Amino acid sequence: MTYDPRMATQVNEMATAETPLAFGSRSAVFASTHGSVLKVPTPDTPPSWIIAESVYCDAVFHAGAPAPQMQGLVRVGETLAIRFARVDGESMWDRVMANLSSAASAGATLAETHVNLRSYPVPITIPELTSRLRAKLHLARELIGEQYNNVRSILDSLASSSQPLVLCHGDLHPKNVLEEVDSRMVLVDWFDAARGPWLADVARTSLLLDLGQGAEGPAPAWLSELHHGYLKVVTSDVQFDARTFARWRVVCAAARLAEGLHIEATFQLFQRELADLGTD
Repeated sequence: MTYDPRMATQVNEMATAETPLAFGSRSAVFASTHGSVLKVPTPDTPPSWIIAESVYCDAVFHAGAPAPQMQGLVRVGETLAIRFARVDGESMWDRVMANLSSAASAGATLAETHVNLRSYPVPITIPELTSRLRAKLHLARELIGEQYNNVRSILDSLASSSQPLVLCHGDLHPKNVLEEVDSRMVLVDWFDAARGPWLADVARTSLLLDLGQGAEGPAPAWLSELHHGYLKVVTSDVQFDARTFARWRVVCAAARLAEGLHIEATFQLFQRELADLGTD
């Protein structure tokens, strides 16, 4: 499906609440009318990114994946935003915060949800992962430094292997998992969705958990317990290969530098991952 931003509906009353229901590094989600929500990006977010996210989320929803229903593009003032059907649920992050002893089991649930993504058809309208990663590595070339060619070689080697392409979320962490009242999981924020190897997406999630994705300030102690619960499940899966996982972790850490978030921590993690890979 192709969306023309000129056809977006003008929204005069952005929200029914003064504060967002949720917020991230580049957007906030507000309650709206008729059981919907508006995802409103920061003013510096390119409109093309919003259009892309609307297309990707619409595609995975109609493929049957656990995504919110995209209802169209709207304008909030001069900002292009997306209207979604509202999901009546709480984020995995908030559920663990309310019950810290559930962190490990939440990690297992996150892993099971990730494994289940492999069962859905892969829409042809979402990007191919290795091409996206090559673009990110190019953008982060100066930050990666003298190891750039090494990382590119690792990615090229991984891309040439016979790993099947599955539906990858691209940003799967506890704040992007909503649990509805019937215990059904709904995954939000599909901007980084791609067709790629499952272990690449697992490596990305593991990296985000290591970096404390979703935390305001230092990562809470329970996040490492959640990560351990996540890894316990994925490493026991028949498709898990430790060496391939470690190589994807290096590539994902390097590519993450292009996103401009937690650069120092990400670079330090990248260096450690590369050193560990070299001694493996």
